[in-house]
Amino acid sequence: MVLHGKNLYSIFAVSNHISMATAIKAIPTLRGKEAQEFLRSAAETDAITKGLEAFYALREEARKNGLQDMTLEEINEEIRVARAERDAKTR
Repeated sequence: MVLHGKNLYSIFAVSNHISMATAIKAIPTLRGKEAQEFLRSAAETDAITKGLEAFYALREEARKNGLQDMTLEEINEEIRVARAERDAKTR
């Protein structure tokens, strides 16, 4: 079993503080709600899943604020201005 390039056995072992051998024995015994909870928690701990969720959330926020079409140059200018304002406050 693989989820977004991560081996589910590895995720299960690390998240439950058990050896890989124990994980290999335990996963096939999961049934029903236990199996669903395991798969959900494995997906939640997957960095790719979290990264994509953050990316899409930022993208939606930009769309709501009318900023989705900003160029890289415009984004960098906004960052430069924000940093300059922050630095001016700390002086």
